[in-house]
Amino acid sequence: MKWEEYFPSIPLVQPPHYKAEVLCCPKPTTVCDYLFRRQSECHNRNQYNTCFWMLVKSGEGENKAKEILKDTLPKDKNELLFQRFQMNYNNEPAMFRKGSCAYRQKVGEFAEVEANGDVVTRERWDVAVAHVDMGPDFWRKHPYVFNR
Repeated sequence: MKWEEYFPSIPLVQPPHYKAEVLCCPKPTTVCDYLFRRQSECHNRNQYNTCFWMLVKSGEGENKAKEILKDTLPKDKNELLFQRFQMNYNNEPAMFRKGSCAYRQKVGEFAEVEANGDVVTRERWDVAVAHVDMGPDFWRKHPYVFNR
């Protein structure tokens, strides 16, 4: 709540909020499938919004932009961006095309000396954020995500 510190000339109308969901999935494969599907939805929404706002910035009204994009497939949106705006959507930063994936990752080990002089080493984990596909390759590279 440090809004005034960062935006002193803009009054805070309402505090920021974030949407969250809690799911109970019976198997890790269900979680993997769910997250992959959500990532695809994120990609589709971002591609739509990119097209929409490029159309609006080019002079099309919001209603006209919605009409142009109605019933379009991803390949149609790619073509629209390339033909009208010389923009290759695949060259946009991965953060926008794929979203952000936060997961735990082993970052090393640390050692501590107990009172009796024994050295104890433990794994140290941290949160990693990546902008990658969450398909089968991701889960093969990060199988420990489901370990406790």
